[in-house]
Amino acid sequence: MTLDFTATDATTAVAGTTCKLDAAAATPCSSGETYSGLTPGSHTLLVTATDAVGITGQASTTFTVAGVTLPPTVTISTPPDGSAQYSPVGASFILGGGAATTVSCQWDSETPISNCTSPVAFHAFSGGTHTLTVTASNSGGTATATSQFTVASGEYLKVGAVAVIVNFPRHCELLGSDPQLAPYARFKVTNAQLEKAFYGNPAVDTWGELLPDLSAVPSNPEGRTNADCRNQRIRRVVRPDASAETLALKTMLAEINPAGGWGSTYAGTTWPRTGTTVTPSSGGAAAAAAKVADTQNSIGYANLEAARADSFRKISESATTINPSSYQYTNANEVSGFPAINWTYSFRKTKFWIPLESLSSAGTFVEATAGNSDIRNANRRGSNCAGAPSGDDWSIVNGTSIPTGAYPLCAPAE
Repeated sequence: MTLDFTATDATTAVAGTTCKLDAAAATPCSSGETYSGLTPGSHTLLVTATDAVGITGQASTTFTVAGVTLPPTVTISTPPDGSAQYSPVGASFILGGGAATTVSCQWDSETPISNCTSPVAFHAFSGGTHTLTVTASNSGGTATATSQFTVASGEYLKVGAVAVIVNFPRHCELLGSDPQLAPYARFKVTNAQLEKAFYGNPAVDTWGELLPDLSAVPSNPEGRTNADCRNQRIRRVVRPDASAETLALKTMLAEINPAGGWGSTYAGTTWPRTGTTVTPSSGGAAAAAAKVADTQNSIGYANLEAARADSFRKISESATTINPSSYQYTNANEVSGFPAINWTYSFRKTKFWIPLESLSSAGTFVEATAGNSDIRNANRRGSNCAGAPSGDDWSIVNGTSIPTGAYPLCAPAE
């Protein structure tokens, strides 16, 4: 802005002039003074003239600076442009510049998603090349970003269960209200708790936070107390490689907590709070199962074949008697709703997979195997993925789309 003014005196010459803008101090000035960087809004400029004998005169003006709206910017984070993906595909983007008043997302030529926010929900694709377009606008302009990616076709044909496997804290047990039903027995946790455990959420990063009733085995050789058991950190074993099993797990976790970033920030091989994860030295389900088997206080995931191979099912089913010297315990009663089988639990064998809560029927827990008698049976390998399709588009293999009562964590066989 340029200030023009004229200062005169009827009897003597004008000795000098000062200018004062808003609340700033008055400074010497002359006509033609320029002001830049003014904030939008109302401003007042006061000019004071002084003659040779010290007499002053003043004049002021008030003006308004119009606001300037910066256009927005948009950057697509996932899927990266030129990347290869497996269906379903999630997305995330970052907005910058001026605040956007409208944001839309569009997969290929489908109807745009209005009021789109990041992360964007998973979307099913057939094999081939696809495009994501994100558009952000305000009164200052419009910004558009695109990402073109390729979805694999015909990669997977068989669907099987992925087991959530556990290496339970040593010399710890869940007694509950009836000690006949729980020593070394498998446990159940809600989907919300399971998602927090895999996230590494500080609210559920110890075994006591996951299982408040966790107790120490009486007179155990290490002298562990209840507090020792409950304070054990949950160690998350995660795979270092891109895999159908990892994607299936993250798809399920995203359904449990859509705001958790599982399909965007933590897509692919990225995990939250990586400082608290344990990673096998090599990829593959077998390596993942072996790492859980070798890592105390851990939780991980692997297909049934890999889980069985690493002894996650091998707890003796033969009827024995209590042997305090080896902490063996026989339970011939019904355990957690499963058929009456003479199971022997030993503190030396604390590795197992857990039933998962159905995503379509809260409070219903489902086994990875097709029959309850398969829980520890190496000869019956059926996965409880009834209704899960096979083929190159397996995006609907998830807990909300397979029939109620089927296992919620199914993935193509690797």
